[in-house]
Amino acid sequence: MKKFSKIVESMGSKNYKIEANLELIVEAENEGEAGYIADSVLGGIEEQFSYNIINIEETTESIKENIQGPTDLTTEEEIEMEWEKEFKDKSPTQTEKMEWYHQMRTRGFDGILIFDIIGDRFSRSED
Repeated sequence: MKKFSKIVESMGSKNYKIEANLELIVEAENEGEAGYIADSVLGGIEEQFSYNIINIEETTESIKENIQGPTDLTTEEEIEMEWEKEFKDKSPTQTEKMEWYHQMRTRGFDGILIFDIIGDRFSRSED
């Protein structure tokens, strides 16, 4: 299923129950604030109807490290490496470029920095 599309079938829809384990890393000054932030995030999931916060503990992990893993590369090098890893010698479509950009922003990269690094390739029309 495409990320930004919705498939509607004429047969009608069914309900599915999905159970999942989820770990959040939030930046907070104390456990109470961390719990409040976690409650806000989990409560903001539109389709959820129940959740339990089982444990809150301090960690030295950062959100970025948890998503990407630790790295010795500069942010600029990481952006360049991710572009090359995704597209290699391929000429991406505008949709592929936008999806890549969205993924990079979701991972915490600054949008202006992304365009500073790969803007020339991003703005080329390859469609």
